Amino acid sequence: MVVRDVVAGYMKDKQTRFWTVAIAVVFLLMGSWYAYRSHSRSYEQKAQLTFSTGLEALARAKSEKTNVQLWTTAESLFLEGYDSYKRSSYAPYFLLFAADIANEQGNIEKSIEYIERAAALIPKQAPLSLPMQIRLALQRIDAKDEVVREQGLAQLQAFAADEKNPYRAMALYFDGLRSFESGDRESAERVWQPLVSGVKKNSVWGELASAKLAYQL
Repeated sequence: MVVRDVVAGYMKDKQTRFWTVAIAVVFLLMGSWYAYRSHSRSYEQKAQLTFSTGLEALARAKSEKTNVQLWTTAESLFLEGYDSYKRSSYAPYFLLFAADIANEQGNIEKSIEYIERAAALIPKQAPLSLPMQIRLALQRIDAKDEVVREQGLAQLQAFAADEKNPYRAMALYFDGLRSFESGDRESAERVWQPLVSGVKKNSVWGELASAKLAYQL
Protein backbone atom coordinates (compact mmCIF):
# COMPACT_ATOMS: atom_id res chain seq x y z
CA MET A 1 0.00 0.00 0.00
CA VAL A 2 2.77 2.43 0.93
CA VAL A 3 4.65 1.88 -2.33
CA ARG A 4 1.45 2.14 -4.39
CA ASP A 5 0.50 5.39 -2.68
CA VAL A 6 3.95 6.87 -3.26
CA VAL A 7 3.84 5.97 -6.94
CA ALA A 8 0.30 7.28 -7.31
CA GLY A 9 1.30 10.59 -5.71
CA TYR A 10 4.41 10.77 -7.86
CA MET A 11 2.38 10.27 -11.06
CA LYS A 12 -0.09 13.05 -10.25
CA ASP A 13 2.42 15.62 -11.45
CA LYS A 14 1.96 16.17 -15.26
CA GLN A 15 5.65 16.75 -15.98
CA THR A 16 6.59 13.65 -14.06
CA ARG A 17 4.01 11.61 -15.95
CA PHE A 18 5.34 12.98 -19.27
CA TRP A 19 8.96 12.03 -18.58
CA THR A 20 7.98 8.66 -17.15
CA VAL A 21 6.03 7.81 -20.29
CA ALA A 22 8.80 9.23 -22.51
CA ILE A 23 11.47 7.12 -20.81
CA ALA A 24 9.27 4.03 -21.06
CA VAL A 25 8.80 4.65 -24.81
CA VAL A 26 12.56 5.11 -25.30
CA PHE A 27 13.31 1.83 -23.55
CA LEU A 28 10.59 0.13 -25.57
CA LEU A 29 12.08 1.45 -28.84
CA MET A 30 15.58 0.46 -27.79
CA GLY A 31 14.39 -3.01 -27.00
CA SER A 32 12.66 -3.27 -30.38
CA TRP A 33 15.77 -1.99 -32.17
CA TYR A 34 18.05 -4.49 -30.46
CA ALA A 35 15.57 -7.27 -31.19
CA TYR A 36 15.48 -6.23 -34.86
CA ARG A 37 19.29 -6.10 -35.08
CA SER A 38 19.52 -9.52 -33.49
CA HIS A 39 16.93 -10.90 -35.92
CA SER A 40 18.73 -9.32 -38.91
CA ARG A 41 22.07 -10.81 -37.88
CA SER A 42 20.46 -14.20 -37.40
CA TYR A 43 18.69 -13.90 -40.78
CA GLU A 44 21.93 -13.09 -42.61
CA GLN A 45 23.81 -15.84 -40.80
CA LYS A 46 21.19 -18.40 -41.82
CA ALA A 47 21.36 -17.14 -45.40
CA GLN A 48 25.15 -17.46 -45.33
CA LEU A 49 24.93 -21.01 -44.00
CA THR A 50 22.42 -21.99 -46.69
CA PHE A 51 24.62 -20.40 -49.36
CA SER A 52 27.64 -22.34 -48.10
CA THR A 53 25.62 -25.56 -48.25
CA GLY A 54 24.76 -24.77 -51.85
CA LEU A 55 28.42 -24.18 -52.70
CA GLU A 56 29.36 -27.53 -51.18
CA ALA A 57 26.68 -29.24 -53.25
CA LEU A 58 27.92 -27.45 -56.37
CA ALA A 59 31.49 -28.60 -55.69
CA ARG A 60 30.26 -32.19 -55.44
CA ALA A 61 28.36 -31.81 -58.72
CA LYS A 62 31.44 -30.47 -60.49
CA SER A 63 33.49 -33.39 -59.22
CA GLU A 64 31.02 -35.77 -60.86
CA LYS A 65 29.84 -33.82 -63.90
CA THR A 66 27.79 -36.66 -65.34
CA ASN A 67 25.75 -37.13 -62.16
CA VAL A 68 22.55 -35.25 -63.02
CA GLN A 69 21.09 -35.76 -59.54
CA LEU A 70 23.95 -33.84 -57.94
CA TRP A 71 23.40 -30.88 -60.27
CA THR A 72 19.67 -30.96 -59.56
CA THR A 73 20.30 -31.00 -55.81
CA ALA A 74 22.71 -28.06 -56.01
CA GLU A 75 20.27 -25.99 -58.09
CA SER A 76 17.42 -26.77 -55.70
CA LEU A 77 19.51 -25.67 -52.70
CA PHE A 78 20.27 -22.29 -54.28
CA LEU A 79 16.65 -21.75 -55.31
CA GLU A 80 15.38 -22.74 -51.87
CA GLY A 81 17.93 -20.38 -50.35
CA TYR A 82 16.63 -17.55 -52.51
CA ASP A 83 13.00 -18.31 -51.61
CA SER A 84 13.83 -18.40 -47.89
CA TYR A 85 16.15 -15.37 -47.78
CA LYS A 86 14.91 -12.95 -50.45
CA ARG A 87 15.64 -9.99 -48.17
CA SER A 88 19.23 -11.01 -47.44
CA SER A 89 22.35 -9.71 -49.17
CA TYR A 90 22.83 -13.22 -50.57
CA ALA A 91 19.59 -13.18 -52.60
CA PRO A 92 21.11 -12.29 -56.01
CA TYR A 93 23.98 -14.73 -55.51
CA PHE A 94 21.59 -17.62 -54.89
CA LEU A 95 20.10 -16.87 -58.31
CA LEU A 96 23.46 -16.36 -60.03
CA PHE A 97 24.76 -19.75 -58.97
CA ALA A 98 21.45 -21.35 -59.94
CA ALA A 99 21.92 -19.68 -63.35
CA ASP A 100 25.41 -21.18 -63.67
CA ILE A 101 24.02 -24.63 -62.95
CA ALA A 102 21.18 -24.21 -65.46
CA ASN A 103 23.71 -23.05 -68.06
CA GLU A 104 25.96 -26.01 -67.29
CA GLN A 105 23.01 -28.31 -67.92
CA GLY A 106 22.24 -26.60 -71.24
CA ASN A 107 19.07 -24.86 -70.08
CA ILE A 108 19.90 -21.38 -71.43
CA GLU A 109 16.38 -19.99 -71.09
CA LYS A 110 16.20 -20.88 -67.42
CA SER A 111 19.67 -19.41 -66.88
CA ILE A 112 18.57 -16.14 -68.52
CA GLU A 113 15.52 -16.02 -66.27
CA TYR A 114 17.63 -16.45 -63.12
CA ILE A 115 20.13 -13.78 -64.17
CA GLU A 116 17.35 -11.34 -65.02
CA ARG A 117 15.86 -11.86 -61.56
CA ALA A 118 19.27 -11.45 -59.92
CA ALA A 119 20.00 -8.27 -61.90
CA ALA A 120 16.70 -6.77 -60.73
CA LEU A 121 17.87 -7.12 -57.12
CA ILE A 122 21.11 -5.18 -57.61
CA PRO A 123 21.01 -1.33 -57.57
CA LYS A 124 22.33 0.27 -60.78
CA GLN A 125 25.04 2.12 -58.85
CA ALA A 126 26.35 -1.09 -57.24
CA PRO A 127 29.79 -2.31 -58.47
CA LEU A 128 28.30 -5.65 -59.54
CA SER A 129 25.56 -4.10 -61.69
CA LEU A 130 27.48 -3.60 -64.97
CA PRO A 131 29.28 -6.98 -64.95
CA MET A 132 25.89 -8.54 -64.27
CA GLN A 133 24.38 -6.78 -67.29
CA ILE A 134 27.27 -7.92 -69.49
CA ARG A 135 26.82 -11.47 -68.22
CA LEU A 136 23.11 -11.24 -69.04
CA ALA A 137 23.88 -9.99 -72.57
CA LEU A 138 26.25 -12.93 -73.13
CA GLN A 139 23.67 -15.40 -71.91
CA ARG A 140 21.04 -13.89 -74.20
CA ILE A 141 23.39 -14.29 -77.18
CA ASP A 142 23.25 -18.06 -76.56
CA ALA A 143 19.43 -18.16 -76.49
CA LYS A 144 17.39 -20.18 -78.98
CA ASP A 145 15.10 -17.23 -79.73
CA GLU A 146 16.60 -15.07 -82.48
CA VAL A 147 15.05 -11.90 -81.08
CA VAL A 148 16.63 -12.57 -77.68
CA ARG A 149 19.99 -13.30 -79.34
CA GLU A 150 19.90 -10.02 -81.25
CA GLN A 151 18.95 -8.18 -78.09
CA GLY A 152 21.92 -9.68 -76.26
CA LEU A 153 24.33 -8.83 -79.08
CA ALA A 154 23.11 -5.24 -79.24
CA GLN A 155 23.54 -4.89 -75.48
CA LEU A 156 27.05 -6.36 -75.51
CA GLN A 157 28.18 -4.11 -78.36
CA ALA A 158 26.68 -1.08 -76.64
CA PHE A 159 28.73 -1.86 -73.52
CA ALA A 160 31.82 -2.35 -75.68
CA ALA A 161 31.32 0.98 -77.47
CA ASP A 162 30.77 3.02 -74.30
CA GLU A 163 34.13 4.60 -73.48
CA LYS A 164 32.81 5.69 -70.08
CA ASN A 165 31.95 2.14 -69.12
CA PRO A 166 34.46 1.00 -66.45
CA TYR A 167 33.92 -2.58 -67.66
CA ARG A 168 34.37 -1.76 -71.34
CA ALA A 169 37.44 -4.02 -71.61
CA MET A 170 35.37 -6.97 -70.44
CA ALA A 171 32.67 -6.25 -73.03
CA LEU A 172 35.27 -5.75 -75.79
CA TYR A 173 36.93 -9.06 -74.99
CA PHE A 174 33.73 -11.09 -75.18
CA ASP A 175 32.54 -9.23 -78.27
CA GLY A 176 35.81 -10.06 -80.05
CA LEU A 177 35.77 -13.61 -78.71
CA ARG A 178 32.52 -14.28 -80.58
CA SER A 179 34.22 -13.44 -83.86
CA PHE A 180 37.41 -15.28 -82.97
CA GLU A 181 35.62 -18.51 -82.08
CA SER A 182 33.57 -18.37 -85.27
CA GLY A 183 36.78 -18.17 -87.31
CA ASP A 184 36.56 -14.47 -88.15
CA ARG A 185 40.01 -13.45 -86.96
CA GLU A 186 39.94 -10.14 -88.84
CA SER A 187 36.84 -8.95 -86.99
CA ALA A 188 38.27 -10.16 -83.68
CA GLU A 189 41.46 -8.17 -84.26
CA ARG A 190 39.45 -5.07 -85.06
CA VAL A 191 37.30 -5.38 -81.93
CA TRP A 192 40.30 -6.19 -79.76
CA GLN A 193 42.43 -3.34 -81.08
CA PRO A 194 41.82 -1.17 -77.96
CA LEU A 195 42.77 -4.15 -75.80
CA VAL A 196 46.00 -5.21 -77.48
CA SER A 197 47.46 -1.79 -78.29
CA GLY A 198 45.45 0.81 -76.38
CA VAL A 199 45.21 1.86 -72.75
CA LYS A 200 43.72 -1.54 -71.85
CA LYS A 201 46.78 -3.40 -73.18
CA ASN A 202 48.01 -4.45 -69.74
CA SER A 203 44.59 -5.35 -68.39
CA VAL A 204 43.55 -8.94 -67.79
CA TRP A 205 41.25 -8.72 -70.81
CA GLY A 206 44.03 -7.27 -72.96
CA GLU A 207 46.32 -10.14 -72.02
CA LEU A 208 43.61 -12.68 -72.82
CA ALA A 209 42.99 -11.10 -76.21
CA SER A 210 46.72 -11.00 -76.99
CA ALA A 211 47.05 -14.68 -76.01
CA LYS A 212 44.20 -15.63 -78.35
CA LEU A 213 45.71 -13.69 -81.24
CA ALA A 214 49.08 -15.33 -80.65
CA TYR A 215 47.60 -18.58 -81.96
CA GLN A 216 47.78 -19.16 -85.70
CA LEU A 217 44.56 -20.26 -87.30
